[in-house]
Amino acid sequence: MTIRAQIFQAPVGSNTFTGTSASVDLVPSITEPIPVGLLVFASATIPPVPVTPGDQLLMVFYISSLPGDTAVDLILGTASAGINII
Repeated sequence: MTIRAQIFQAPVGSNTFTGTSASVDLVPSITEPIPVGLLVFASATIPPVPVTPGDQLLMVFYISSLPGDTAVDLILGTASAGINII
C-alpha cells in the first residue's frame, strides 16, 4: 500500500477543505506484514499552489493505494511535515 501526504485548502471564512495538487507519495510502499518501527518518507519540489491571506491549510496523510487482497485498512503512527509559504 502507498501512503500519501497532501495539502488541503479552505478559503477564508470556510471550513470546507479541498485537496490541492501539492501531494507526495511516501516510500517505501508498505507490504504485509507491516514491520514494527517502519519509517516511510518523501521529499519533493512541487509547483506552487496559490494561497491568499486567511486561507486555511491542512496536511493530511492517508492510504492512497491498497492491494485488493489485504486486510489492512488502518495504519497507526505519527507523522510530521514541513512546507514553505512564500
